Order: sequence, then C-alpha cells, then structure tokens
Amino acid sequence: MPTRHARPRPWRALGLTGAALTLLAPALAACGDDEEPAATDPTPTASPTAGTPVAGAVADCVIGDWGSTEVTGDIGDDIAQVTLAGGADVGLSVADDGAADLDFADMAPVTVTGDLAGADLAGEITYSGTATGNIETTGTTSGDWQPADDVDWSDVRITLDLTEPFEGRPLDDVPLGEAVDQADEVTGDLIEIDPVLAEGSYECQDDTLVLSPRDDNGMTWTFTRA
Repeated sequence: MPTRHARPRPWRALGLTGAALTLLAPALAACGDDEEPAATDPTPTASPTAGTPVAGAVADCVIGDWGSTEVTGDIGDDIAQVTLAGGADVGLSVADDGAADLDFADMAPVTVTGDLAGADLAGEITYSGTATGNIETTGTTSGDWQPADDVDWSDVRITLDLTEPFEGRPLDDVPLGEAVDQADEVTGDLIEIDPVLAEGSYECQDDTLVLSPRDDNGMTWTFTRA
C-alpha cells in the first residue's frame, strides 16, 4: 500500500499470546469560537506557541539534517510489559516548508526485552528503506508534531527477530503494511507502524530533537544534528 493516512494514534500492536496489546491515545481536541468579535475589537492573530498547527508551518529548530542516537520506550498493560532500546543512525531531514525524508539504511536494531504473560520476551526490530512526508508543528522549541498529509511508507520494510519465548524471525524484511496485516499470525511484540513521521510531540534543545508519543506507551526517538 503506497500511503498511510495521518491519524490520531499511530501505534498498532502485533498479536500477543492470549491477548492483543492495543494502545490508544485521545485525538487532538480542536475548539472553535463561533462568536463574532465586536467591530472595534479585531480578532487577534493566533500565537505560534499554541493551538492547531497551521498547514505547512514548521518550527525553525526542527529544520535541518538529523541522525537518531537512541529509541526508548516502556510499553505495556496487564498482559505484557516491554522495554525498547537502541535504534541509532536513522536519518531525518526536515526542510523549511516541512517536507521530511526518513532513511533507515544504517539503522541499528531496536532491542526488545520484557515479560509476556509470565514468560520472558526478547528480540530485535529493524526497519529498512525510506519514507517521505510533510510535517507541521506548533510552538518554537516544543509542541505538537504531526504529519500535514499522507506519508509515503511504500518503501519501508520491517524485520522482527525473536529469541524469547522462542527463536525465530516472524517478520523477514516484510513491507510495513503486510506486517500489520499479519498481526494475528505473529506472537510477541509491539510494532510502531508509523515511525518518526507520526503524530506526537517534539522538543528541541541545542542540537537535540526528541520526538515522543502522545502518552507513556510508545517509542521516543532522540536525534542530534548531523
């Protein structure tokens, strides 16, 4: 499938033994004011530090070339608890109009450790290929981060290697869309189907860019300027 539509919650769970680990976050709320201002009191210009992103608007601090240094995450519910680490050397380029290119060519694996219904869970996730899209943000150094339109994931593939609770490769260089379609056939892990170019939040500090999910369940990506 060539594209994925932007949506409020990008995370999707692969099937777990006995249960699905499905993680949802609330959609962004947008409030409008239907009351017309008095003729002598013109409507003020919206602040760039709050509110809904303006199409094509991207904070100056996120513009440039980046390389990931790590991926972290603690994901879980009553069935499973998973910790993620690794994921260095993913390339991200953001232009001043919000056009974004994502490159997994040199990505280090994301290690997965945790507990699944009382059994040890361990393995690695690796993405390959490239993705393109357009990002829009709020704020100047932190705020909302989200795709402005469809992201092209058609070239991105995923590999999942498990060592616990069994050794195997449930996903072997599979197109990202097919990985989601195979969820019921795969035991053991949470796969981020919209890595990096998904709805969440960002924070820029010096030469560091941190992209976080909407809640505590999901992957947090840390980048430094290339």
